[in-house]
Amino acid sequence: MPTGDGIRRDVAKIPHDELHRLKDAFVGLNDKFYPGDREDIPAGHVSFWFKQDEIHQASHVHSFPPLRGIAFLPWHRELVNRLEALLREVDPEVSLHYWDWTTDPSPDGGGGAVNLFTSHFMGTANGMAGEPWLGAGFYDPTASPDRDTSGNPVDPPRN
Repeated sequence: MPTGDGIRRDVAKIPHDELHRLKDAFVGLNDKFYPGDREDIPAGHVSFWFKQDEIHQASHVHSFPPLRGIAFLPWHRELVNRLEALLREVDPEVSLHYWDWTTDPSPDGGGGAVNLFTSHFMGTANGMAGEPWLGAGFYDPTASPDRDTSGNPVDPPRN
């Protein structure tokens, strides 16, 4: 099945080259910037990844109790669809796949198991994510101010 076909498959069952293209597209979102300046409202000159993270982190469905239940699923479905569109701006051939947590560890098609939490793909499963996200600038463990202490979604996350 060709990549970028709009079909989401179990991420543990896609070929390794497609898996790495997906990771590279995520990293590429951190290298593309919206126009404008950080002082603009809404903030400009932030990476595509940062803006996506900011929208998710500061959304009403996480903090406004009356909407938390009814809006949670449709809001996240829309967010995932927009994330996939942004990933395709970096690499038109990728699809945003799902993780079938009911079959973890998932077979790799060759009788082995796939570990998605490595420095080559999603970072570590416990504690700080580490590589490849730290080196790509997705978070800054020395950030000050950081969004956790300031409450400001435009401040960078520490982890």
